Amino acid sequence: MISPHESGTWYPVPNSTTRSGYRNSITFNSNFYSSCFSDFKLEYADGSYQTYTQGRNLCSISGVRFYWNESTPVL
Repeated sequence: MISPHESGTWYPVPNSTTRSGYRNSITFNSNFYSSCFSDFKLEYADGSYQTYTQGRNLCSISGVRFYWNESTPVL
């Protein structure tokens, strides 16, 4: 899920489901979201989730890689 930075309102991201152990590239339409700076929430099959609230600037990076408890921008 994605949220404008610090808004707390989460929106689903289409085509963002990934099987365990696999990678998935997800593109974001910056015209849809109200801000370039976004937070992310990853939800897992068991109902647990992780939130990443660093406010990544999707207008200046090409992607974000998520690891357990951290995210890294892809330039």
